[in-house]
Amino acid sequence: MDLVDFLPSDDLVIDELRWSSATATVTLMASLVPTTATCPRCQTPSARVHSRYTRTLADLPWGPAIVAPFARRTARLQALQQQLGLVLGGVLGATASHTTLGPISRTTLLRYVQRAPDPRSPPPTVIGIDD
Repeated sequence: MDLVDFLPSDDLVIDELRWSSATATVTLMASLVPTTATCPRCQTPSARVHSRYTRTLADLPWGPAIVAPFARRTARLQALQQQLGLVLGGVLGATASHTTLGPISRTTLLRYVQRAPDPRSPPPTVIGIDD
């Protein structure tokens, strides 16, 4: 089994792999090499490279899932931090996330809480009618 078997896409190429024994971290530099891409503004497919940028992702140990365009956290890390925010609130949630999942500010955590869908309530079983 090769390292590329764990990558989420065939268009993703590993450029560099670094291991730090001091911090016990793995840094994986990868790039996406599709033949065409869609312009985010006009939605027109193009084979020409318009720009390049470096993006640093925060994730749980090993295996970034789907990442939204321009995102800095994977969907599963954001979902876990959102749950922390719902349970603990801004300051305590940020503190707990910093020690377990990674650093996040209290305002970002509260933004995730605001984006959470409203909980579903069961339909009413009895309806009272006033005379």
